[in-house]
Amino acid sequence: MTDRMTRSEAEERAAHRDAVPSDPGFAEAIEALTRVRTRELRLPPAIHAAFRQATWQSRKKIIRAWLVSIALLNALCLPLDPLLADEQALGAFAAARFGLTMFLLAAAWLIHAMAKPGLEGVIMIACCAAVMVVAGATGLRYGPELTERYIVHAAFVAGSGVMVTRIAWRDTLILTGVSIALFCGFLLQIPDPPLSMNAAAQMALFYGGGLAGLTFARRAHDRLHYRVFVLTMSERLKMREIEAMNSRLFAMARTDPLTSLSNRRHFDEVYGALRIGADERSTIGLFMIDVDRFKQLNDELGHAAGDERLAAVAGLIRSELREGVDFVARFGGEEFVVLLPDVVLEEARAIAERVRASVENRALLNPGGLAGVVTVSIGVAAAPPGRLERLVEEADAALYAAKQRGRNRVELAAGAAVETA
Repeated sequence: MTDRMTRSEAEERAAHRDAVPSDPGFAEAIEALTRVRTRELRLPPAIHAAFRQATWQSRKKIIRAWLVSIALLNALCLPLDPLLADEQALGAFAAARFGLTMFLLAAAWLIHAMAKPGLEGVIMIACCAAVMVVAGATGLRYGPELTERYIVHAAFVAGSGVMVTRIAWRDTLILTGVSIALFCGFLLQIPDPPLSMNAAAQMALFYGGGLAGLTFARRAHDRLHYRVFVLTMSERLKMREIEAMNSRLFAMARTDPLTSLSNRRHFDEVYGALRIGADERSTIGLFMIDVDRFKQLNDELGHAAGDERLAAVAGLIRSELREGVDFVARFGGEEFVVLLPDVVLEEARAIAERVRASVENRALLNPGGLAGVVTVSIGVAAAPPGRLERLVEEADAALYAAKQRGRNRVELAAGAAVETA
């Protein structure tokens, strides 16, 4: 029982979550409805459709259970018919009960098979009408003195259906109207005796009024369900907004605002994950990139120009990498770091050379640079996952060597040639 309740609650929560559209107008309408008093609450068509869909699983189970219960109750009354009806009418009573039971069970199966709401109101109207017709017609034909009792039972069935099954308000009004009309029609056909016209009128007024009262009580009950739905949707929308804000903050905390690349913090996370989860048979390449004579660029052209050059270099680096495979981050200042999963050293060096050439060929102005343009120096290292702990240091040492040997060049880490042999 606990497991079934848990699954039911999970389905209901999932349905409420799925019922939240991303349309801003929906959020505004929900927020406006939270300020409406419950007794005045009316759901606009779009929100009412979302309500019906979100509550369908629970309503479907209730309607199905109601139909099965009425079918079983009708079948269980079969042994009592010999105590009330004439012997020659027992066959007809049994056939009527069997047919009605099968009809109700078929309706329950149809409700169970429905993936979305739409026909449940029609099914409920048909079932309540069938109960009333079978009760009234059978009673009038085979036991007029029992007709009053049978149609009163049918009226109670209709009343329980109105209150329990939570079909659409329009369908509820139709169900009530059809039930009252059939009840009064059969009531007025009972001969006098056993039922006088005055007694029939009193019963019609009493039971018809009772069904109408239940219908409007159901309306008030519906508004309480609407209130719960509106508050739930409001909470979901706020949670969605918070989640979106958290996602943006999460991305901002791992993104360099100047270059739109990942920052050092994000690099450390990715690098750590690679050290743990990479295939031991693969080789991971890493290179450190430094913009040559960047201090002179800032001194002569200003920090704004320096920032523009860094953003441009970041775009050039990214354009030479494998999209969705390689990882690039701003390491700090004018330094960048690139991770290349599943490459050998020669592949890493070729990619680094493409990056270096791309930056040089762009010919971004740097009065203090080689040939007066922005260039980069790159240190390249590669190792299997088991040796990643020193990969950054090796690439940084190779970068330092590139600087010492004239800049605007690619250098491999010391001993790299031995590693690839």
